[in-house]
Amino acid sequence: MTGLITYMLEALAAAVIWGLVPLMIEFAVRRTDPVYVNAWRNVGAAAALIPVCAYEGVLGMSARAAAFTLASAAVGPGIGLLAYTEALNREGPSRVVPISFTYVVWAQMLGGVLFGEPVGPLTLAGALLSVSGIWVLSSRGEAPRGPSAVGLALLTSASWALGAVLSREALFYAHPLTVAAWRAAALAAAFSGWYALRGSSLSKDPPAAGVSAASGTLGLGVGLVLYYTAMEVLGVGPSSLASSVTPLVSQVAGRLVSGEPLSARILAGGMLISLGLALVALQLT
Repeated sequence: MTGLITYMLEALAAAVIWGLVPLMIEFAVRRTDPVYVNAWRNVGAAAALIPVCAYEGVLGMSARAAAFTLASAAVGPGIGLLAYTEALNREGPSRVVPISFTYVVWAQMLGGVLFGEPVGPLTLAGALLSVSGIWVLSSRGEAPRGPSAVGLALLTSASWALGAVLSREALFYAHPLTVAAWRAAALAAAFSGWYALRGSSLSKDPPAAGVSAASGTLGLGVGLVLYYTAMEVLGVGPSSLASSVTPLVSQVAGRLVSGEPLSARILAGGMLISLGLALVALQLT
């Protein structure tokens, strides 16, 4: 069981990386736009991972693995990312983030139904506590900025859960490095093509491109490989639940960078998320 906790720590390490990367993304988005940033993020990840795959002898994948990898890319970072971005644009994080992160609950259910993963009472309680912690963390009483984003947040939640399931299926047939590398390559091609169709050049802002590529190497390279490695052993449920730490890390990092003190809301949300993860760790042992 100690080995299982090690993989849970890998998933948590991925979540921490994903919580820190937005500081880099924010710099790049202020200079350009999200499509440009995502194109370079995936270029950076693919450029880092493909040589490693070649060196390890795991560059190739079967048609079945490729199909699930491409499907997970289209659903999770594709539909999910677009819905999440538009939801945040309409209503801000106070409602959108906690609704979107209910995907960790659906991931537990889907993992149990589709892959026979054990879903005990501690796991479900941990998922619910973590989502509650994210709600506390994100609740700021903001006024909506546009039409209700609840539907888009629910679409985000469903897309992220389904994307995780498709990734898990791909991992039955390919190495975590391989899945992460070809996912990044597919998304790099998609976002670069999208940007080219807009008549824009990917070389227009070298500083933003460099920071975006570095953020992709960290988040979509190192982070995603850690996450997939954990998912290969733990399954969809526990590995996805670890990502509930991401909003907490983002807020704490943002406060530290700006010099602001940690609020009671952040501390309370962090305690609930930590308790939820502790219950999952207890279930694993």
